[in-house]
Amino acid sequence: MRSRTILAAAVVTGLVLSPRCARVSRYETRSAARPMPAAAETAPSYAAEKASAAAGPDLAAKPAEVGSAAKSAEVGSAAKSADTGSPAISRSAADPFTTTVRPILSARCGACHDPGGKMYARLPFDDSRVVGSHPEGVLRRLKGGDRAALEKWFASLPAEIRKD
Repeated sequence: MRSRTILAAAVVTGLVLSPRCARVSRYETRSAARPMPAAAETAPSYAAEKASAAAGPDLAAKPAEVGSAAKSAEVGSAAKSADTGSPAISRSAADPFTTTVRPILSARCGACHDPGGKMYARLPFDDSRVVGSHPEGVLRRLKGGDRAALEKWFASLPAEIRKD
């Protein structure tokens, strides 16, 4: 008999409180934690960065007031140059950080160190200067061919970037 009374009291209490709970979001209270922004809201994805790098530095340096027709013409010409192998593509392909190091780090460490990750603010892996200044920490979790590729890249860095 007592368990029925307790159960009935819990149901009645739930019915009384549920309309208020349905109206007030848990994020409206001061004590509730705010949700983290999604990665798409904080920074562009690696694929978007790679596409903009493939377009060449001449597109990134244009002022914002260029009309949309001119932008679409430039994007179209950049797409055509990608098919023909023009210098715009060869410039970004010549950068070993963009072609070799960044994809390895994105696959292995991207969950935390890419934009939107919990360690991105302290140690972003999308900046070659940051990665180059922390060789022992970056190499700590890499093995095999990935480690060898990064060691080769670290050896090619200028001394002012590299910390040994």
